[in-house]
Amino acid sequence: MALTSFMGTANVLDALDTGAGGALGAVLPGIVSTLAATLLMTGVFAYLAKTAPSRALTLWTLAWAAAVARRLAELIAVLAGRSAVLDGLFDLATILTCLLLLAGTLTFYGRRLHPGWWLGGTLALAALTVGRALGASFLAVHLAPFLFLALVLVINGWLLLRASEPPGVGRLVAGWGLVLWGLHVADYPILRTIPEVAPWGFLLTAVLQIGIAVGFLILHFERVRDALDASERRFRALFQNSIDGMFRARPDGRFEDVNPALVELLGAPDAATVLREHRLADLLPVGVGPTSNPRLLALDPSLRPRVSHLRPDGNAVELDVTSWTVRDEQGHLSWFEGVVRDVTREQAIQARLFQARKLEAIGQLAGGVAHDFNNLLTVIGGCNALFANADPEERRELQADIAIATERAADLTHKLLVFSRRRASEARRVDLVPVVAQIASMLHRLIGEDVTLELQLPDEPCRVDAEVLLIEQSLLNLAVNARDAMPGGGKLTIQLALEERTVVLSVTDDGVGIAPEALPHIFEPFFTTKDVGAGTGLGLATVYGAVGQLGGTIDVTSEVGVGTTFVVRLPACDDAPTDEVAAVVGPAIQRRARVLLVEDEDAVRRLAERLLKEAGHDVVACVDGLAAWEAFEADPIEFDVVVTDVVMPRLSGVGLAARLRAVRPALPVVFVTGYPERSQPPDSEHFRGTHVQKPFSREELIDAVGRALAGTVGGGDEPDPPAAD
Repeated sequence: MALTSFMGTANVLDALDTGAGGALGAVLPGIVSTLAATLLMTGVFAYLAKTAPSRALTLWTLAWAAAVARRLAELIAVLAGRSAVLDGLFDLATILTCLLLLAGTLTFYGRRLHPGWWLGGTLALAALTVGRALGASFLAVHLAPFLFLALVLVINGWLLLRASEPPGVGRLVAGWGLVLWGLHVADYPILRTIPEVAPWGFLLTAVLQIGIAVGFLILHFERVRDALDASERRFRALFQNSIDGMFRARPDGRFEDVNPALVELLGAPDAATVLREHRLADLLPVGVGPTSNPRLLALDPSLRPRVSHLRPDGNAVELDVTSWTVRDEQGHLSWFEGVVRDVTREQAIQARLFQARKLEAIGQLAGGVAHDFNNLLTVIGGCNALFANADPEERRELQADIAIATERAADLTHKLLVFSRRRASEARRVDLVPVVAQIASMLHRLIGEDVTLELQLPDEPCRVDAEVLLIEQSLLNLAVNARDAMPGGGKLTIQLALEERTVVLSVTDDGVGIAPEALPHIFEPFFTTKDVGAGTGLGLATVYGAVGQLGGTIDVTSEVGVGTTFVVRLPACDDAPTDEVAAVVGPAIQRRARVLLVEDEDAVRRLAERLLKEAGHDVVACVDGLAAWEAFEADPIEFDVVVTDVVMPRLSGVGLAARLRAVRPALPVVFVTGYPERSQPPDSEHFRGTHVQKPFSREELIDAVGRALAGTVGGGDEPDPPAAD
């Protein structure tokens, strides 16, 4: 664009050279005004290049800057006189203006200026300098260089005229202006010798200069307009065709624009209905949104609620809403925008996947339980088969084996219940410092002499609400695991600390460590890295369940060959531990009684009947609650005590107790159950009584009946009564 300036300058300097002083007075005002216009255009292009950076705008700006330099040199020459330095600056600025304009046009259309053009410009500059130095004629000095510059301008204009975009007048104005300017440059070596033509040539150059500059500005803005239109079309296509709902809403929550997907999600007939009848609050939880708090989303753009929306057709859809705010330059809220995704099917798939994982875990659990119980049943069944033909000594050994297998079965059941968090809680406030110290004193015999035990206890108390048995069991399991991880001996560190509101218990060994691929599975039931027969796989699962039951968390870090650390975190308590008053229950008073026994499991019923009869009681055994009620109705005062299972078909133990106590309110009842999850007292007042947990021993059953007859129910270490059916 700045190329237009050189023509007038050449005329003026040559006029000075030929002594056409009269022409100077005519062209001086034109030089000043053209310089001002050139400066203005340079500033405009520089601003555009800064605010909307592009290489084409930068090159055009540099071309205008070269034209400004040319005009300044021209003005100085007019006011102070010509010099060789000014001549060189004139020529260099003129050539740079032409080439930079061409480079900008090529860049605008995604092309690059060939290096040959820069070589041509260099040769033209050299020809002008050498020609003047040799004193050659004006035509000889200027003909070849000016023809080159004319070619540059015409080609630049031709590139713009033949381009297909952007459509509009910008490229036509700039293109034809450059072509005309090139022709005007070509005639300069011939017409410059006519002094009267100089002012008119200068005027023509100024007009072409302004026209070309305006054409380039229009060209730029047309390109920007087309880019914005294309961007709007792409956005509109994305907006209209997206499978997710999209919206724009005003600060008051009224929708301004919605796409077809959102119309379908809301179950509306068309977009106009959504804009008229729906609000942004329809996509947010109750009490959230512009209708209840207009600035809530504006203050929290990260709010991503998931809501259930009832469509007009009665179908409910789960919607995941992602929203954000758009603000003006002053920071004021302009509108809300967001995306709404239907996650109904996704949630259903997640639920099915969760169920499948649950079933997989149950299957794994059942397989492990079956394996261990089959081993125990094999021992019990085998001992029972050998019992009849065994001598007295062998019978005692068989009885001992049966007792051991029974205890192991009870222990396995206990571990499973702790793992599943279904065991009755007997938590009390305790200080773990003495508890851990006492457990550690017993660990020396457990871990062996080749393992060094280091105990780190704090001076301050570490109080928690916990069942001491669960703490002991967890610490023992972790210690055994650590011992097994150090077959050649090592160091076991147990550390207890109080961190803010958390009691932290850590167990560290320097054993073999746990492989990274096994680490995510170590708390799974029956998962073990030990050799076959070396572990049940319930140790860490039991610890996990116990810690969870106590309201805590457990984490593990391990490195193969370095060791493993388990960290248990439990909520701390401020108050001192409560004094534990052990209710001492003496031997139950035993007397002969008539017992109504109710149990739907035949084997358990026969066992209980034999144990009670062996203790001297008369027993009437019934298979369920209704049979027991019928026996009781026949003679309501015949029975001294009732021993009943809790969960039974037709009529539960609690239901039976309610009926019995409606007739005899003081009738003693012993509840027997194998469901610890029902251990919380129900609302029914008829659930009070003595409670026995399966599996029970002979002594536990006889003692429970004795305490019920003596009226000492609920004392001692008896668990809380299980809940009714």
